[in-house]
Amino acid sequence: CEVDDEARNVATPLTSMFLHGGWGHLLGNALYLWVFGNNVEDSMGRWRFLLFYVFCGLGAAAAHVLVD
Repeated sequence: CEVDDEARNVATPLTSMFLHGGWGHLLGNALYLWVFGNNVEDSMGRWRFLLFYVFCGLGAAAAHVLVD
């Protein structure tokens, strides 16, 4: 996850939330998000869940950068 001032790398932490594996990985994540995320979204509300999802994804990207 390389983040620098180049325009193509600014969105890397956000895009890495979805495009960090192959097609099978992406489809598996989409399946789990559909099954389990639906219930969480129902309890939190659409916008709070979206913020929660993005915050957790960016936090995971930051943790990956720190560990690596």
